[in-house]
Amino acid sequence: MLLNKDEILELLPQRPPMVMIEGVLSADAHSCRSFFSVDSGHLFCENGRFEAAGLVENMAQTAAAHAGYLARKEQKSPPAGYIAGIKNLQIVTLPVVGEQIETEISLQHQVMNFRIIAARVFCKEAEIACCEMKILVNERE
Repeated sequence: MLLNKDEILELLPQRPPMVMIEGVLSADAHSCRSFFSVDSGHLFCENGRFEAAGLVENMAQTAAAHAGYLARKEQKSPPAGYIAGIKNLQIVTLPVVGEQIETEISLQHQVMNFRIIAARVFCKEAEIACCEMKILVNERE
């Protein structure tokens, strides 16, 4: 594991119970892979399933962890990011309590302060959700 739960909290503005990644498995200049275990007491769990809003937030937080990881490598503060748009959102199934999801994001384009990422969520090695996300990045000094 590249980053554990405590290190993730240093990179994200969210705090429990809004944190939806437990760790970063891998990251490089263009991609990042995180994981999250679905817990019955989680804010976005209903009827034993992790809701679609939780999956989208998980994708966004994986992108934020990636941006924070890259900033930290350059001795900078993690940037603030805001979802500016979501395209082609597909949710095949919702994970159930007790399952672990892995989320992979890849940077597709960066234009000025906007990053376009492709995000894919896997459960038991099957893709269960994907989207393209536009993120407005506000670099901190």
